[in-house]
Amino acid sequence: MKTGRILLCFLAAAALAGCAVAREGATLTSVGPLRPGQARVVVFRPPGNGGLLDVGWAVRLDGAPLGNIKTGTFAYVDRSAGHHQLSFSDANFPRPSLFDFDAAPGRTYVFRIEMNEKGRMILAGSVSAGLAGLVVTSAIGAASDDRGIYDFIPVDEATGHEILAQLRLAPP
Repeated sequence: MKTGRILLCFLAAAALAGCAVAREGATLTSVGPLRPGQARVVVFRPPGNGGLLDVGWAVRLDGAPLGNIKTGTFAYVDRSAGHHQLSFSDANFPRPSLFDFDAAPGRTYVFRIEMNEKGRMILAGSVSAGLAGLVVTSAIGAASDDRGIYDFIPVDEATGHEILAQLRLAPP
Protein backbone atom coordinates (compact mmCIF):
# COMPACT_ATOMS: atom_id res chain seq x y z
CA MET A 1 0.00 0.00 0.00
CA LYS A 2 2.82 2.39 0.87
CA THR A 3 4.56 1.66 -2.44
CA GLY A 4 1.32 2.54 -4.27
CA ARG A 5 1.17 5.92 -2.53
CA ILE A 6 4.78 6.67 -3.37
CA LEU A 7 4.14 5.76 -6.99
CA LEU A 8 1.01 7.93 -7.05
CA CYS A 9 2.93 10.90 -5.58
CA PHE A 10 5.70 10.41 -8.12
CA LEU A 11 3.22 10.34 -11.01
CA ALA A 12 1.44 13.45 -9.70
CA ALA A 13 4.74 15.32 -9.41
CA ALA A 14 5.76 14.26 -12.91
CA ALA A 15 2.40 15.37 -14.32
CA LEU A 16 2.74 18.76 -12.65
CA ALA A 17 6.25 19.13 -14.00
CA GLY A 18 4.83 18.56 -17.49
CA CYS A 19 2.52 21.55 -16.99
CA ALA A 20 5.31 24.02 -16.33
CA VAL A 21 7.30 23.77 -19.53
CA ALA A 22 9.10 27.01 -20.32
CA ARG A 23 10.42 27.18 -23.87
CA GLU A 24 13.59 28.98 -24.78
CA GLY A 25 14.87 29.96 -28.18
CA ALA A 26 14.49 32.52 -30.93
CA THR A 27 11.26 34.28 -31.72
CA LEU A 28 9.90 34.90 -35.21
CA THR A 29 10.84 38.59 -34.91
CA SER A 30 14.51 37.59 -34.76
CA VAL A 31 14.25 35.88 -38.14
CA GLY A 32 15.47 37.92 -41.09
CA PRO A 33 13.31 39.27 -43.92
CA LEU A 34 12.12 37.23 -46.88
CA ARG A 35 14.17 37.19 -50.06
CA PRO A 36 12.37 38.26 -53.25
CA GLY A 37 10.14 35.56 -54.70
CA GLN A 38 9.99 33.66 -51.40
CA ALA A 39 7.09 32.91 -49.06
CA ARG A 40 7.46 32.00 -45.39
CA VAL A 41 5.60 28.97 -44.02
CA VAL A 42 5.20 28.74 -40.24
CA VAL A 43 3.58 25.89 -38.26
CA PHE A 44 3.02 26.11 -34.51
CA ARG A 45 1.57 24.23 -31.58
CA PRO A 46 -0.15 26.49 -29.08
CA PRO A 47 1.22 26.75 -25.56
CA GLY A 48 -0.42 24.50 -23.01
CA ASN A 49 0.13 21.31 -21.13
CA GLY A 50 2.34 19.09 -23.22
CA GLY A 51 1.94 16.33 -20.66
CA LEU A 52 4.57 13.96 -19.42
CA LEU A 53 5.83 13.10 -22.85
CA ASP A 54 5.67 16.28 -24.89
CA VAL A 55 7.10 14.68 -27.99
CA GLY A 56 7.79 16.85 -30.97
CA TRP A 57 5.63 16.47 -34.04
CA ALA A 58 7.73 15.98 -37.16
CA VAL A 59 5.89 18.19 -39.63
CA ARG A 60 6.94 18.11 -43.28
CA LEU A 61 6.60 20.61 -46.11
CA ASP A 62 6.61 19.12 -49.61
CA GLY A 63 8.03 15.91 -48.13
CA ALA A 64 11.03 17.62 -46.48
CA PRO A 65 11.28 18.02 -42.69
CA LEU A 66 10.02 21.39 -41.48
CA GLY A 67 10.68 20.88 -37.79
CA ASN A 68 10.06 18.90 -34.63
CA ILE A 69 7.33 21.03 -33.08
CA LYS A 70 6.57 20.71 -29.37
CA THR A 71 3.88 22.46 -27.36
CA GLY A 72 4.51 26.22 -27.38
CA THR A 73 6.97 26.16 -30.29
CA PHE A 74 6.96 26.83 -34.01
CA ALA A 75 9.01 25.90 -37.04
CA TYR A 76 9.36 27.83 -40.27
CA VAL A 77 10.94 27.66 -43.68
CA ASP A 78 11.19 30.07 -46.61
CA ARG A 79 10.22 28.56 -49.96
CA SER A 80 9.58 29.72 -53.48
CA ALA A 81 6.07 30.88 -54.16
CA GLY A 82 3.75 28.24 -55.62
CA HIS A 83 1.88 25.11 -54.58
CA HIS A 84 2.93 23.40 -51.33
CA GLN A 85 1.75 20.58 -49.07
CA LEU A 86 2.07 20.31 -45.30
CA SER A 87 2.00 16.79 -43.86
CA PHE A 88 2.19 15.04 -40.53
CA SER A 89 2.01 11.34 -39.73
CA ASP A 90 1.28 9.78 -36.38
CA ALA A 91 2.72 6.30 -35.82
CA ASN A 92 -0.58 5.19 -34.26
CA PHE A 93 -2.66 6.01 -37.33
CA PRO A 94 -1.81 4.96 -40.90
CA ARG A 95 -3.23 8.00 -42.72
CA PRO A 96 -1.13 11.15 -42.86
CA SER A 97 -2.67 14.54 -42.22
CA LEU A 98 -2.28 16.70 -45.33
CA PHE A 99 -2.95 20.34 -46.21
CA ASP A 100 -2.42 21.79 -49.70
CA PHE A 101 -2.08 25.52 -50.31
CA ASP A 102 -0.70 28.04 -52.77
CA ALA A 103 1.82 30.58 -51.51
CA ALA A 104 2.36 34.04 -52.97
CA PRO A 105 5.76 35.74 -52.83
CA GLY A 106 6.40 38.11 -49.94
CA ARG A 107 3.73 36.59 -47.67
CA THR A 108 3.93 34.65 -44.43
CA TYR A 109 1.58 31.67 -44.05
CA VAL A 110 0.88 30.64 -40.47
CA PHE A 111 -0.75 27.31 -39.54
CA ARG A 112 -1.75 25.86 -36.17
CA ILE A 113 -1.55 22.08 -35.98
CA GLU A 114 -3.99 20.34 -33.68
CA MET A 115 -5.73 17.03 -33.24
CA ASN A 116 -9.12 16.96 -34.98
CA GLU A 117 -12.36 15.31 -33.86
CA LYS A 118 -11.36 11.98 -35.42
CA GLY A 119 -8.11 12.00 -33.45
CA ARG A 120 -9.92 12.90 -30.22
CA MET A 121 -12.33 9.98 -30.79
CA ILE A 122 -9.42 7.57 -31.25
CA LEU A 123 -7.63 8.97 -28.20
CA ALA A 124 -10.78 8.64 -26.08
CA GLY A 125 -11.26 5.06 -27.25
CA SER A 126 -7.70 4.11 -26.34
CA VAL A 127 -7.92 5.81 -22.93
CA SER A 128 -11.23 4.20 -22.02
CA ALA A 129 -10.67 0.74 -23.50
CA GLY A 130 -6.91 0.39 -23.85
CA LEU A 131 -5.33 -1.27 -26.86
CA ALA A 132 -8.61 -2.84 -27.95
CA GLY A 133 -10.25 0.59 -27.92
CA LEU A 134 -7.38 2.04 -29.94
CA VAL A 135 -7.73 -0.72 -32.55
CA VAL A 136 -11.51 -0.37 -32.83
CA THR A 137 -11.63 3.44 -32.94
CA SER A 138 -8.69 3.55 -35.38
CA ALA A 139 -10.50 1.15 -37.70
CA ILE A 140 -13.70 3.22 -37.49
CA GLY A 141 -11.73 6.43 -38.07
CA ALA A 142 -9.88 4.96 -41.07
CA ALA A 143 -13.15 3.82 -42.63
CA SER A 144 -14.95 7.14 -42.06
CA ASP A 145 -12.84 9.32 -44.42
CA ASP A 146 -9.37 9.81 -45.89
CA ARG A 147 -8.24 12.52 -43.46
CA GLY A 148 -5.51 12.03 -40.91
CA ILE A 149 -6.12 12.73 -37.22
CA TYR A 150 -4.56 16.21 -37.21
CA ASP A 151 -5.56 19.41 -38.98
CA PHE A 152 -3.50 22.34 -40.19
CA ILE A 153 -5.59 25.42 -39.37
CA PRO A 154 -4.67 28.56 -41.37
CA VAL A 155 -4.27 31.64 -39.16
CA ASP A 156 -4.38 35.12 -40.67
CA GLU A 157 -0.99 36.80 -40.83
CA ALA A 158 -1.70 39.52 -38.22
CA THR A 159 -3.11 37.09 -35.65
CA GLY A 160 -0.32 34.65 -36.44
CA HIS A 161 2.38 37.22 -35.69
CA GLU A 162 0.63 38.07 -32.42
CA ILE A 163 0.55 34.40 -31.37
CA LEU A 164 4.08 33.68 -32.59
CA ALA A 165 5.49 36.55 -30.52
CA GLN A 166 4.72 34.38 -27.47
CA LEU A 167 6.23 31.16 -28.87
CA ARG A 168 9.79 29.99 -29.42
CA LEU A 169 11.52 28.41 -32.38
CA ALA A 170 11.52 24.62 -32.18
CA PRO A 171 14.97 23.08 -31.96
CA PRO A 172 16.12 21.42 -35.22
